[in-house]
Amino acid sequence: MRDESRFPQADRFLLERESQSTLAFGHGPHYCLGAMLARMEARLGLEALFSRIRGFSLQREDLDWSQSIIARGPRTLPLRLEPIP
Repeated sequence: MRDESRFPQADRFLLERESQSTLAFGHGPHYCLGAMLARMEARLGLEALFSRIRGFSLQREDLDWSQSIIARGPRTLPLRLEPIP
């Protein structure tokens, strides 16, 4: 979203920006046309990553969970990746 009233510097991609509720890929008539491509890119990226690591471990036990009613999960997932020697 590029709404200056909701997002300061809306035209800039800022990783540290506070998360706001969004529709992500949406649903119904507002479904994102690029959703299939984005999912395929994510799958290929994860396959490439997991083919290069032996395993991973969780760095912290106390995770900050999202309170969204649409998607439940941790806000961040601090992992330590163990590369294949």
